[in-house]
Amino acid sequence: MRPTTTSSLHEHIVACEKILEACGENLWLRNLEATRIIDAAGNKQVDLDLLLSYFSGSDGFEELTLSKRNGHTLYDEDEELMANSRLCELRLSIFHLAQKYKENGADVINVLAARF
Repeated sequence: MRPTTTSSLHEHIVACEKILEACGENLWLRNLEATRIIDAAGNKQVDLDLLLSYFSGSDGFEELTLSKRNGHTLYDEDEELMANSRLCELRLSIFHLAQKYKENGADVINVLAARF
């Protein structure tokens, strides 16, 4: 099947990475970065299978909670609540967009007009 083209999914991933980076969550930051690939023709893509694999099983991406107790760089409880709220919102969007594209037969998403 031909890849689907979008920048919305990629934009959500990048926004999520910014939160993870700001909070010092390096494992999931690297995992999300690994979903972005460049094919032989130089097209920038998101690997849907790899991305969706992060949402299955225990210790999945949806289980991540940002907190000082977990070693994340957050100043106070308010910042922790805001970061986790935004992270939850982005994760849901990422999952639903990726799932929708996968259900429509895409394996990868070509990224348009977005920085890698």
